[in-house]
Amino acid sequence: TQLATDEAYLDSLLTSAMNGSYVGIEGTQGANDKEGFAALVDGDTATKWCVTNFAAGDTATCVFKVSKNLRPFYYALVTGNDTGRDPERNWLHWKVFGANFESDAAAKADAEGWTLVDQRDSITTDRLPAANYASAYFGLNVEAAPAYQYYKVEVTDAVSGNIIQMSEFTFGDKEEFGVLQEEYVSLVQDFSTDIVAQQALLDDYAEHISDINDAQDADQLMELYIVMKKKQDTILASEKAYEEFDAFIAQIETALLDN
Repeated sequence: TQLATDEAYLDSLLTSAMNGSYVGIEGTQGANDKEGFAALVDGDTATKWCVTNFAAGDTATCVFKVSKNLRPFYYALVTGNDTGRDPERNWLHWKVFGANFESDAAAKADAEGWTLVDQRDSITTDRLPAANYASAYFGLNVEAAPAYQYYKVEVTDAVSGNIIQMSEFTFGDKEEFGVLQEEYVSLVQDFSTDIVAQQALLDDYAEHISDINDAQDADQLMELYIVMKKKQDTILASEKAYEEFDAFIAQIETALLDN
């Protein structure tokens, strides 16, 4: 199931990174000079952080700072330009840390003082699509934490193989979450149920449309959208079955008339 990507909304999130609000400090170098760790937070989906020769037990890191202390509510990942062709390069396990240091020089990946604010394990394509330039959203455990200026991303596994990649990492606050939620509400509401399909499926979909309004964070929002997207797929499959049945009946009627 591929999550929706609203380009206008995502562009608004990436603007701060492009304006220099996010600055890469240190990290694991990429396949070439254009695919280093800093590309993960440059706000440009045309670039990516791509680490090759990534062996079992390795950890790829990207340490970056924001222009002012930030208490984000969630973050967005954007997949690479060729993820559809090479889906195994997507991240499978990763962690996000926050910290405050006296200087950039002190913000080392192995420095003491990092606080874990999110951890993801065995993420499937439901949550991180195997598609080019696809966006995915994840909540953060930062409600009780102080605002941080430095952040670190650690990636410990790709889906498979020895290459990991991701185009962008960017934060969003509670206000931006409200905008994101409205986008997904529209995606659910705009799905047409004015079709010929199993009525029970259509009724069930209509009954649960409002559920997505109840999401309290990015993880709940994505989980509820995935449920609704699966309902959409089931409805469309039912519509196709009805169409095939009607076509079959039409063939029989034509055959009877010919005889």
